Amino acid sequence: MNPVIVTWLDAWGDSDEVTLGDATELHAYRTFSVGWLVHKTEEYIVVAMDCYEEKEGTFKNYAYIPLTLVEHIYPLPVPPSCVS
Repeated sequence: MNPVIVTWLDAWGDSDEVTLGDATELHAYRTFSVGWLVHKTEEYIVVAMDCYEEKEGTFKNYAYIPLTLVEHIYPLPVPPSCVS
């Protein structure tokens, strides 16, 4: 598990009305997520914002991101106190 910055395209939705004309203007948002890469498969990654030193292997505030939306994963230095 390493800390990373993930750039990805966030597909989003809204409960407001949309016209056919407005729908042509919609786009994904480029998003930068910073956290611990706690899981990676051929289909998705899981990035968690919080890592607990006292509870090894426990993370909180996580995002499931399909790899089809990921542009790049940038590794960061590992702080010595969180993951042994």
